[in-house]
Amino acid sequence: MKPLYISIISTILTFPLFMSAAVVSVSDLGFFNADPSANSVAFDPTDFTATSTNDMFVVAYSGKQQAASNVLYNGIAPTGTIDGPSGVLSDTYIFYWLNPTVGTGVLTADTERSDRFVFMRAFYLDNVAQTAPESFDTTTEPNTSSTLTLGSISVTEGAFVLDSFGANNSDISSGGMTDSLFFNSGSNERNGSSWQIASASDAASGVSSTWNYGSGAGDKAGVIASFQPVAIP
Repeated sequence: MKPLYISIISTILTFPLFMSAAVVSVSDLGFFNADPSANSVAFDPTDFTATSTNDMFVVAYSGKQQAASNVLYNGIAPTGTIDGPSGVLSDTYIFYWLNPTVGTGVLTADTERSDRFVFMRAFYLDNVAQTAPESFDTTTEPNTSSTLTLGSISVTEGAFVLDSFGANNSDISSGGMTDSLFFNSGSNERNGSSWQIASASDAASGVSSTWNYGSGAGDKAGVIASFQPVAIP
């Protein structure tokens, strides 16, 4: 008969008392912020190598009066699209491709106009669930507001949370989540995005993203979404 203390030690080694949470792995593939010369844009993000079947290619897009159509990566349409609010000057989207098979190529889109800036930011995700976002929110704020708050949304610990936003006239001064990128460009065109990995406290209380504006009046709009990690078996 095996001594009791050996059985206890064996059980502890076989069944750890503490297990780390699953986390989405993120590679930032760069950004595009330019005034298209025609009613289309082409963005060549950093190449990536697919590492598993639980991966994803994700793009944040925004532009003043720049509704996007015929969005393609390597000639392939996105698996899903999250549209920002309608009825405002700023067009915002999050596009995603589940389990991309090729990590080299160009992201293209037809745009509404040829004289307004378009912003795009691309990411490659690994260890991400092959589903639609677990949660998302779209928000618009009127001319009189000095902030735009997207969310709060419910998230899983370790999830990749991304926003995309735009504004007309109002200069962006600060804000967003942990990793933010924004531009005050062109003819009063304000675009950008931010992201973070959801913490345990985020999972308990939710995640929001607040952008702050300086001078100028103009409507503001955006979208925020959470992509959950693959669960640890």
